[in-house]
Order: sequence, then C-alpha cells, then structure tokens
Amino acid sequence: MPFNNTYIPYYSLSPNTLTLFQQPEGIGYAGRTSAGFKNLSQTGDNAGELSPHARIRLKRAIRYMLYITRSKTIQGRDILAKTSADTIEYERGDLKRTPVAYKLTFVTLTLPSPQQHSDLTIKSLALNQFLTEAKTLWHMDLYVWKAEKQRNGNIHFHILSNRYIPHLQLRSTWNRIINKPPLQYVDTYSRRMQAHFSSGFKPFDGDHRSLSAQRKAYEVNKANGWTQPNSTDVHALYKVANVEAYISKYIAKDVTKTSRTQRIQRLKSAIAKLQERIDAIRQQPRTWEDVNTYYDRIKAITAPLAAELKAAEEELKRIADMGVKGRIWGCSATLSKCRNLTNAGSFTSIPDFNTVQDTATYRISKPRGYSTVDTYVFDIERTPTLKSMLNEHIAKCAYEYQW
Repeated sequence: MPFNNTYIPYYSLSPNTLTLFQQPEGIGYAGRTSAGFKNLSQTGDNAGELSPHARIRLKRAIRYMLYITRSKTIQGRDILAKTSADTIEYERGDLKRTPVAYKLTFVTLTLPSPQQHSDLTIKSLALNQFLTEAKTLWHMDLYVWKAEKQRNGNIHFHILSNRYIPHLQLRSTWNRIINKPPLQYVDTYSRRMQAHFSSGFKPFDGDHRSLSAQRKAYEVNKANGWTQPNSTDVHALYKVANVEAYISKYIAKDVTKTSRTQRIQRLKSAIAKLQERIDAIRQQPRTWEDVNTYYDRIKAITAPLAAELKAAEEELKRIADMGVKGRIWGCSATLSKCRNLTNAGSFTSIPDFNTVQDTATYRISKPRGYSTVDTYVFDIERTPTLKSMLNEHIAKCAYEYQW
C-alpha cells in the first residue's frame, strides 16, 4: 500500500450481505453514481436485454422488496411450472387444505394477438395504466416489472409484486386496457377466433394442450364471444425456497446466450470484417496507367462485398428489432429509493460483526486496488442490531412507505 495514502474503512449493509471495503482518504463514498444513466445508452449493445449493471440494480430492488414485505397467507394450489423459450406455463392442482404463507406474487401479462404497435406505445398506453390501476384496485405499492419478447415477436411483461391479484380481476383489467383504442388487441383476437372456429371446433396447429383441454377452452371462450382471452397469469411464490434466485432466473437474467444474441454478435463481427476488406481495397494506390479505369475496377472488386455487407446489415437490423425497445425494466418509487446502508468505521466496531462472521453462509473476497473487498452473505434475523440499523435507514430512504 503506498505510504502517501491513508485508507478509510467502510462497510455497506443490505438485507442479506455485509460488505467491507476501503477508500483513500479524501475521496469518500458517494453511494450514487451516474452508471444508471450510462446504462441507458448501452441498451442497444445488449440486443434489447438487460445489461450487467441493470441486472444488479434490478436484483437489488427484488432483494429489498423481499425484505420489507410482510408475510401473508393464501389458499394455495399445487403448481407445476413448465418453461419454454418465450414464456412460463403453469398447471394447477387441487386447493390445499390449509392456507399457505407467501410474500410475493408473480404476474405475467401478454398480448392475445400479433403486436401491431411499438414497444414504447404498449408500455405507455397499457403497462403504465395497468400499474396505475393496480395501485388503486389492489394496493400494489411494491413491484418490479421486466419487459421481454416472445418468440413470435410480441412484447410481454413479468411483474413481481407484494400483492395477490385475483386472476379473474387481473385478466379482465388487462384485457380492458389492451383493448382500448388504438390498441384493440382483444377485438383482433375475437375476430381471429371466430374466423378459425366458424364451422365448429377444430384444434390449433402448435397448441400443445390435450384435445380435451382445447375443447374445454373453446366452449368457455365461445360462450363469452372470445372477449376474455387468457392473456394473464398470477401465482403466489409460496413453494419457492429461494425466491431471489427463482426470480433472477426469469426476471433479472443477464443478456442470455440465446440463438438471437449469438447471431447478432456473429453478424457484427462479419460486418466489421467486410468493411475492413472494402476499405483496404479502396486504399489501393493508383498509377498513371490505370487512372481512367481505377474507379471502375475498384467498384467491380468491391461490388460483391458491398452486396454481402448490405445483406448482413439488413439481417442485423431485423434480428436486433426483435429485442425490447426503450426501457426494459422498472420498479415502484419506494424500491427505487432503497439503498444499502454505508458508513465509515473500523470493521471491528460494526455491531454483531462476530455473529456475521460465525454464521455467514459464505464469504466472497475480491481484490480492489491496494485492498480487498470482503462480502459476507448472512441471515440478518440473527443480528438484531444490524437489522434495526437497516430498518431505520430504509425508513429514511423510503419515508412514504408504511411498514
């Protein structure tokens, strides 16, 4: 460590971690940075998916929502989750005999017919209105949302919330919102279904449900004139041992190595190499002998490469357009204000520090300049003083939230 620098010890406390680090004297710790603003300009580089920094901030919001949400009970059902490339499907069993405890719920909102409007329009006219109504109708004061694209190109939304929304109310509300002008996705769905079933029931190609399940859905939807498509899903996360890890898999996932993102990276590399070859050819020296034929010769040589370059750029644009445009995720105002408690002070003076060391699930050490950053993952319920300090800190950050 350089002799002319004095390092000040700091600690940062979150609902399940205690991080120890050092800062040179005079620099201090700001707590907030402009990284969030820089992240907005990087969205295009991540193919319309979360950047690594956005993923960290989203996971922090989820962590604080878990921490400040009280446990509730619900008459739960056995749920089997099945995942596919573009959505999560659920099968429900019988109601349990006794209510089950849960904290958070997982909501999915989809479009029942092909997307005809921009992602920005749907987020502005549909998602924003849904979140506003959810605050009033179901007192949904804590939430995190994430936008994704389905394989068919439709945008859909995952919402993690502290409130359970009755599924019939959820579906009715969302269908009403996405059917208002100029959206009218339910009307489009209704016309398509009536045309498909004009001569009676027949199965859909690509529908993986059993024939009996399809026929049952047909009877129900025919009775209501195809005006209540199954465009939503909601379930309480009562069977999940590690909610944060579960949600991170579906909401806070990083830029995934999907075929689409891999194809984008390959196209970008191919475009760069093609442009280099074209530029190199165009920089060939001219002589007096070929001064009159130089440009025609260069054009003839580069024409195939230029055509290949144009095709690659068009393909890149087509695939990139399949990503979410604009903002990819967001959270309620309360969660956006929650920050870790960070103080300067000797590590040995941290309350309950011995308990943290003794009971930590694991410890992560990373080099940082001339010092090391140590993070302990632990159960804050075992450290009452640290828990009290964090609660007081959150109350100051999000003063409008009632615990």
